Amino acid sequence: MLLTSGQISMGISSGIVFIFTSLLFLSGYVLQQQTVRSLQAAIRPIPQPSLAPSPSATSSAAEFGDSSGSSRGHVAYQQYLERITPKGGWSSVGYAQMVRDHLMVCNTVMAFAELARNGSPAKRLILYPSKWNEDVAQGKKSGRQVQTSMRLLRMAAKQYEVTLVPIEPVAVDLVEGEVFATVLNTSQSKFTPAGNLEGAYPLASLFSLTNFNRLVHLQPSGLIQDTSKLDRLFTLPMSGSIATFSSLPKDTTQLPSVLVFKPSIQSHNDLLDALSSKTYSETNYISQQLVSPDPTSIQKSLTLETSLLDIEDEDSGMALSSLNSVSYVHFSDPLIPGPEYDVPRDLLRRSKPRHMQARKLWEDVYEMYRQQRMAVCSLDLEPIDSAGGGTWR
Repeated sequence: MLLTSGQISMGISSGIVFIFTSLLFLSGYVLQQQTVRSLQAAIRPIPQPSLAPSPSATSSAAEFGDSSGSSRGHVAYQQYLERITPKGGWSSVGYAQMVRDHLMVCNTVMAFAELARNGSPAKRLILYPSKWNEDVAQGKKSGRQVQTSMRLLRMAAKQYEVTLVPIEPVAVDLVEGEVFATVLNTSQSKFTPAGNLEGAYPLASLFSLTNFNRLVHLQPSGLIQDTSKLDRLFTLPMSGSIATFSSLPKDTTQLPSVLVFKPSIQSHNDLLDALSSKTYSETNYISQQLVSPDPTSIQKSLTLETSLLDIEDEDSGMALSSLNSVSYVHFSDPLIPGPEYDVPRDLLRRSKPRHMQARKLWEDVYEMYRQQRMAVCSLDLEPIDSAGGGTWR
């Protein structure tokens, strides 16, 4: 049977249409698969940096009979804590951090994450400005910092069993020689010291928490390396209202790296009297308190100051042998506002210790802090221009 020219033309046209339709379908299918793969990659969780095992986990286990750092050592450590019980039990002691500004929040959560991970039986408290709650409750347009801080605080309460304590700023007003002041969970403030976070939220207001027999405060910023030695601070006898632990010189203007408070009504009243002075200085006030003498055996191995690594290297190098030998690494370099900042290379170079061993350890602890900040808080380093031209440590 012969085909007419019209039928041939129609067949050719149909073939062309079929071919192009098939090509269009295939190209659409390929594009769709590429889009799906791109969306899957976009929503995939960001991999967290892998961290080395916590030094405190290894050292605690090794100290109590298991050098491998396995669970047997941790069981022995928990049994030790049951025998060495603080006065009033572990429910009467706690780690308390006073969070005055948003930059302190992540460091505090990092510390409590480490305490929780290593099974510290002490209570954990974060005191923070109640205004943050008010801004959120009133639907105000809170900035990124407030939102991030509240996210981290809620995470700490849920994951690390932290008790959140919103506080009002301390109010001081003199009327006929009488001091009116409010500290915790009140809204009757008559006067708030403007621009003075030390006066508005003094660290010594921890004296008012008289339902605790001991409170340990870790001066930011820092890294916990050995939870076991810090927990022992709750069992130390105290003759004074404060015990301090620091490797810094006695004449320094910085607060000690670790402070142990013995709360009492009398000490709190003394604080309120001191706050009535316009020359209130937290460092001066704490240095004037009745300070319990430092136990030498604990003092030598409790803290490590990054600003003193060169001196440690020159003197004995004992602190440089291993981070396992200390409990708390405190970042105290005068040229750097804090390990939270992305510091320019020139400033880093001028801040690093001269000696090779000290410089290596200095670089390691700063990198360790950066990794833990990302792993715990999901935060990168802050731009240096947000430091405000001064240090908050």
